[in-house]
Amino acid sequence: MRYVYHLGAHKTGSTLIQKNLSLNLEALRAQGIWYVNEEMPKAISKQRKILRQFRTPGTTAPDPDALAGVNRRIQTRANRANAHTVLLSEENRLGPPIHQELLWGLPRPSFYPEAAACLKYVTFGQPTGGMKFFLFSREPSSFALSLFSEAVRMGQTELDIDAFFEQVDYASIDFQKLASDLRTVDSAITVSMTPFERFRGDAEGLLCHAFEEMGIDTTECHFDVERTRTRLDRSQIDALLKLQRDKEIRPILRQKRRQKILDRSPDDNNAVQLPHWVRDRLE
Repeated sequence: MRYVYHLGAHKTGSTLIQKNLSLNLEALRAQGIWYVNEEMPKAISKQRKILRQFRTPGTTAPDPDALAGVNRRIQTRANRANAHTVLLSEENRLGPPIHQELLWGLPRPSFYPEAAACLKYVTFGQPTGGMKFFLFSREPSSFALSLFSEAVRMGQTELDIDAFFEQVDYASIDFQKLASDLRTVDSAITVSMTPFERFRGDAEGLLCHAFEEMGIDTTECHFDVERTRTRLDRSQIDALLKLQRDKEIRPILRQKRRQKILDRSPDDNNAVQLPHWVRDRLE
């Protein structure tokens, strides 16, 4: 049995990839690929819960074999289906992103500091021969801006962009180091990383590449490339932050107003920019 893990990272088209993996579930089955996200969604939830326990402040780290039972069940189900490959696509297997750790109150959260440790939990007891980790990299400045935008979109911060980057270790964003860290999980595991910017504006090209990296024959696949999220402009960011800071508003009304702001078409001429001191450090 071969294991393939698509690990994201966050803000590299993972939602689009997962949507299209689900859309092509029958083709994956026909090719002998057991897509855990669809075949065993509770296993994904269990892994996520354990990893959050590992990183969330005030919790006790789980035992190293905490996911051994889940992993055995995945292998058993894949064997019963006569699959030759177990495929899992989950960006949270690298650990929580910077903005999530900031929300939890961790001091100076950084760029996936425990990625290797998280993957050791996830792969516990699995055969590493032939195992593959696949992820996309991003230009650090573009990645940092996307993380801030996502934190605002999800209502996870009240900080403006300067204050946000003053509180996080943005200088730690280093995809090459991340790939090196992942190689320490086990020397038998192949780590493959592709620049996300290579596919700017080419969603189908990104999907074809991701599928091929995961060992999927795309000739029998069809893709839905409709974008589910667009980059927020400055006025949307300002409006969402103002809404988030308003403590008097009821949650239901807050959500309705947030959705109304998000439904607006962003103005490309009013794009959010990184503070110069962040951009200069990252570039």
